[in-house]
Amino acid sequence: MCSSDLYFDALEKLAKELPKTYWGSVAHDRNLASQFKLGSDAIPFHVTTTENTKVESQALRGRAVLLVYWDSAQEHAQGVVAAVQALRKQHGEDLFVLGIALDQDANAFRKAATQLGATFLQVCDGKGVATDLALRYGVEIAPTMIVLDRKGRIAGLNLHVDTKDARDELAEAMQRALARE
Repeated sequence: MCSSDLYFDALEKLAKELPKTYWGSVAHDRNLASQFKLGSDAIPFHVTTTENTKVESQALRGRAVLLVYWDSAQEHAQGVVAAVQALRKQHGEDLFVLGIALDQDANAFRKAATQLGATFLQVCDGKGVATDLALRYGVEIAPTMIVLDRKGRIAGLNLHVDTKDARDELAEAMQRALARE
């Protein structure tokens, strides 16, 4: 048995043994996220942004959702913000963007996000990759983008904007997410 099998077996065991606890629910969701494929139901979430706005995934149905996991201190941050702002301009109200900061310092993040011109809603608790949405979705690397379609299903996974191919893949995921069925 390989070590990744042991890891996911341990997550499954934790989820079964402690289903009503925080860590049991995280283990359950992380296990689900490891099995994501296009068309899978996304993991529901409810968060409070740095501007104290409540965001619930269920309330976003009917719009495409772009989850942007990023770190404002990394050199790629300006490119991520520029790409996200361009997508927001292109798709308008049909697209909801939520930034999930993997920064270790929430106050420094807020300052950097403002300086970078990141005007989309952000979640940052200063826990880095241990922030709730990163734990639940299994995201450990910044930048990573996940696209959800209008029905709350996965339309794109582990996306980036650092190469033309990556931007093309993100554009294809956006088309899937915004398609009207």
